[in-house]
Amino acid sequence: MNNIDAVVVGSTVVSFALGGLFKENEDIDFFVVNRSPLLEEDLFKNIAISKGWDYTYTDYGTPRLIVPYEYGEFFVDFYENIHDFYIPEEIISNEVKKLRINKHRVKMISLEAYIVLKARIGRKIDDRDLSRIKNLIDEGYLKVNRRKIVELLKYFPEEEVGMMRNRLIRKGII
Repeated sequence: MNNIDAVVVGSTVVSFALGGLFKENEDIDFFVVNRSPLLEEDLFKNIAISKGWDYTYTDYGTPRLIVPYEYGEFFVDFYENIHDFYIPEEIISNEVKKLRINKHRVKMISLEAYIVLKARIGRKIDDRDLSRIKNLIDEGYLKVNRRKIVELLKYFPEEEVGMMRNRLIRKGII
């Protein structure tokens, strides 16, 4: 879309791993690889205008498109590495799979990469998400490669890795 190269990085990753598309109240979080959502805001605003969608901002001040659909609306959020929102380039380069949804090709990070990102952020909602993922693993709905999760930690700043590892251990994921 408009020469925007982006990768799905949010909870949609878990929904796809479970075999579905979206939960009713789910948004779609994209990490933009080749553009700056902050510096090129007009590009994203023009997409919304051209489609008849509303436009607003995420908590990080990056573009959010509000897309109407049959039962309401959902958000399409665009991010880049800004403030404490950080995704190592190695994850975007090495932990992405390509999917085809209807006529659209979509790139998405691996479930293991999503789990590591959740461990880094560490808000209450992220802890709840990690607990939910652990329950889904225990119930057999999700399969994860624990070795890969540990391996992905090496792409983060050294001073954060211990905290991230401890969160993952406390949640029983590694």
